[in-house]
Amino acid sequence: MKPTFFQRLFEQGSVLSPESMGIEPRQNREGNHKSNDSTWPKTALGRGLYQLADAEMDAQATLAEVSKLAPNSIICLVSALAFHNLTDQIPRKIWIAVGARDWAPKISYPPIRTVRFREPYFSAAIETHKICSVDVPIYSPAKSIADAFRNPKLVDRSVAIESLKSALVDRKATPAELFKAAREFGAANKIKPYLEVLTATG
Repeated sequence: MKPTFFQRLFEQGSVLSPESMGIEPRQNREGNHKSNDSTWPKTALGRGLYQLADAEMDAQATLAEVSKLAPNSIICLVSALAFHNLTDQIPRKIWIAVGARDWAPKISYPPIRTVRFREPYFSAAIETHKICSVDVPIYSPAKSIADAFRNPKLVDRSVAIESLKSALVDRKATPAELFKAAREFGAANKIKPYLEVLTATG
């Protein structure tokens, strides 16, 4: 049996785009695309991305939105640290990484901060987290910390140290995993003194 309209909504999850449901956009008088269906209850998260009105609002919904709008990007640096609960910092922009030769995405909302990572920094240690029914790629805790120490001009050293301490206290990564990531991603010399002090004092 062909699935009904509402069965397709359920199967898609709480975050939807008209195109994902087979709804062809039409243009209004100003030439902007507009969904043909305005009757089903939804909350707009951004251009072309919606959440069912009765779906639970995820605090990380903007990460899902950015991943939909920039599918080749990876959540990184302060946004990744915040997602993993390694810092109390609340970034005003969503930090995303793209490849060294990739086009930087143009997104009006939510605001983003784009950085370029060359290999092997871009493609390694990526985790996929389900947020609002969207698969969102995010760097692992250990790599996010290594990236923070490697990029002091982008991430304040106090934030990097706070994240390192949180990872150890909350057991998000072992000392061995943290140093391995630091060595692989160019931050071994910067992270080693702090890691030694934190592990020595417990």
